[in-house]
Order: sequence, then structure tokens, then C-alpha cells
Amino acid sequence: RQELCKEIVMKLLGLPSDIHRPYFLKTYDHPLGLELDIYYPQYGFAIEVQGIQHECFHAFFHKNQNNFENNLHKIN
Repeated sequence: RQELCKEIVMKLLGLPSDIHRPYFLKTYDHPLGLELDIYYPQYGFAIEVQGIQHECFHAFFHKNQNNFENNLHKIN
């Protein structure tokens, strides 16, 4: 999904920024910053693609089932 979206947007706007964790997304819980999928700071926007981690539990993205369910409540 993300690559398809990026490919389409790049045809219109060119390459997105190499920055995926801008300073303004740093928080106490996320000191490195939250990650943006496709970021165009020169236009003042980013695109967040609804990936598999937003739909079902995946060990790479979530520590446990409870963590996954808590994240679902945050985004829905």
C-alpha cells in the first residue's frame, strides 16, 4: 500500500523527504519521534498509509495483544 501510494504521489510532487521522524513528533514516550510514511515538509503535509499494523496483531509492531488493542483505541 505504502509503495503504491508513494509511487503515485511522486509522479505529481517528486521525491519525498528523507526525514521520516521530524523533530516535532518527538514525545516523552517516543524520544526518537513518531514516523511519517511519506513526508513533504516543503508543502506542509505528510501521508500516513493505513498499514497492516493498524488492522491486526503483528509481533514486529506490537509487544503483545494488549498493546495492539490499546493502539487500536488510539487511532479509531
